[in-house]
Amino acid sequence: MSPDVLCLGETMALLAPSPGEPLQPGSALTLGVGGAESNTAVALRGAGVDAAWAGLLGDDPLGDVVAGFLAARDVDISLHERRPLPTGLYVKATGPDGMVRPLYYRRGSAGSTMDAALARRWAQAATPRIVHVSGITAQISEAGAQFLHAVCVDRVFGEALLSFDVNHRPALAGPATPGTLRHLARASDVVFVGADEAQTTWGVAADDIPRHLSGPRHLVVKDAGADASEYGPDGTVRVTAGPATIVDAVGAGDAFAAGWLAALIAGTDAAGRLSEGHRQAARVLASAGDVAPAAERAATGASVQWCGERPSPHAR
Repeated sequence: MSPDVLCLGETMALLAPSPGEPLQPGSALTLGVGGAESNTAVALRGAGVDAAWAGLLGDDPLGDVVAGFLAARDVDISLHERRPLPTGLYVKATGPDGMVRPLYYRRGSAGSTMDAALARRWAQAATPRIVHVSGITAQISEAGAQFLHAVCVDRVFGEALLSFDVNHRPALAGPATPGTLRHLARASDVVFVGADEAQTTWGVAADDIPRHLSGPRHLVVKDAGADASEYGPDGTVRVTAGPATIVDAVGAGDAFAAGWLAALIAGTDAAGRLSEGHRQAARVLASAGDVAPAAERAATGASVQWCGERPSPHAR
């Protein structure tokens, strides 16, 4: 397989109450699917990009749900595998402040067993132009950290452009997490990180992020709903986010990454890349799910083709 973008990581079944409703006996829960990397793959397909997802699912009904959901959205899942382990699960809970917080049930899941050997095997089976991963994989298990080291540092996918979304998760993080995420980010070609995330993870202010994460050719810093900045070959470019309806913020960062990558593939400049990131994120913010509704994606997603010279992964 040779997709434009191959997204790698754990995808889980998702249980969520109605927006704003608490978890309590008798609550109606909607069964869905969620995972940072597959969220990005779905948004890329909605934007017309040839995107694939690979991960490990349990050989169980929830694994069937995940695989069916992604296949129905035209994401290539031919590389994924099933294991005699549970498929990961997460539940959305609304806190007293009205913010949605994920409750993870992924210890011992099939996805938590992704390791360096699997990364090398997948690299023999696929030649993507871009590989997209997130730091979540390094936080769910030591094997996952080794998987990402093989992808980001050892570069098992060869000349593929390496896109890395930091995605620090306090509910999963351990003492080694800050150093691991910094090492992976510095080894990547494209890095997405939130300004508040950098402060939480490394104690680094927004203006100091480029010095702290030196190495990537494109560093994209998101400041919640305010703006996003790209530090790269075009210098420093900042684009303000437009007004957005916020139903549920989960998945918006994944959609932002998809919009930015789709615009990169189309040959758009830094301002256009950031603008498309904001546009894709706004669609998910207005949705109760982790991805934009399928009908909306179908209406807006034209086919995206590579335009001009393809980015060099090692020209930093």
